[in-house]
This record gives sequence, structure tokens and C-alpha cells, in this order.
Amino acid sequence: MSVMLDIIGSMVIRGAIVLMTLYLSVSLQSAYTYKNTLYTVKQKTVIPAEVLTDDIRLAGYGPTTSKVFTTAASQEMQFSADINNDSVAENVHYYLGPTYTGSSHRSLYRVVSSINGGAPYELARDVDSLCFTYYDVYGNSLSGTNVSGIKSIKVSLVMESNAQVADEITTAPSGSGLYSKQVSTDTVTANFGTKYVRAFWERTVFPQNL
Repeated sequence: MSVMLDIIGSMVIRGAIVLMTLYLSVSLQSAYTYKNTLYTVKQKTVIPAEVLTDDIRLAGYGPTTSKVFTTAASQEMQFSADINNDSVAENVHYYLGPTYTGSSHRSLYRVVSSINGGAPYELARDVDSLCFTYYDVYGNSLSGTNVSGIKSIKVSLVMESNAQVADEITTAPSGSGLYSKQVSTDTVTANFGTKYVRAFWERTVFPQNL
């Protein structure tokens, strides 16, 4: 009888060890996938962040360049700047395109009047949200069309992965704020099967020529 109990006990222990090993393997794979996906999303923000910063810093630059923002909206911006330093002012326009079919993602477009005949260029894909906030010298917010007196612009950009990740990844760090809501009823504590991984970038830029 004791021999049978020993055999059963050893089988239980072996089963527990196998389950622990499988769980550890899945956890390590999930952690790797999560970090790799997050790294990819962060990399997607680098180029639009740099281009936006460089362009906004040049707003109003040039001997004959207007200091007025033709459009100063939360998701659209249009201003003048001598981008290629040829003493001729170009029109610079940023805006979000329509949402993709079956997704809430959008593309960020950049238009410069002297580049490719002023054709729109897709600067970034899988944009979840974009917000421009404009301030005068006293810190008051401004918006509208043909706006003057803008001294700084805060840019907030949220990018997401182009595909959703599995639940094994999203359940553990759901409170980190790195995951978007899959549906309107989603909360931090209510995890769903899959979610997008997101990266957030924000900067306040002070154009030197306004």
C-alpha cells in the first residue's frame, strides 16, 4: 500500500513540475512577445516625432514668411515656413486621414507645397490619436483659422501596434496604460482576449520665428 502511495505521490509531483515548466515557458514567451511588440510600436513613433518637431520649430521662418497659422485645430495644423532654406515660404500641412476599414487607426499625412508638387505624404500609420494644442505668450490656448500670436505648440501622439496581441501578454501588465481599450466597455480590470499595444509621445515645441 505504501508503495502505491509513493508512486501516486511521485506522479503528482512530476505533474506539478511539468505544469510549472510549461507555465514558465509560456510566461517567458509572452514577456518576449510583449517587449518586442512594444519596441516595434515605439520605433514607429521616432520618425513622425522628429519630423513634426523639426517642422514646427521652423514655423514662421523666412524673410517673407507669414506668422499666421492658416489652420490651428486639434487634429490638423497648417502654417508657413521656409523648409528648404531657399528664401521662399512653403505651406506645411498636417492632418489625419480617415479610419481604416475595421479599425480605429488612422494615418498621419504631411503636405509641403514644394515637395512632390504638394502631394500628401503618409508620415505614420496606425495612429490612435493626435492632438495639437496652441498657446500664446501668456500660456492661453488658441485655436481656429488664420490664428496669430501662437508661441508654442504641444503635440500629443499615440501610436498602436498594427495587430492585437494575445491575452497571455495583456492580462499581467494591464494597469501599465500601454494597452488600448478594445471595446467601449473595456476597463483596466476587465481584460479581453486581445488588445493593441500602444506608445505615447508628447512634446511642447517653441518655434523661434513666431
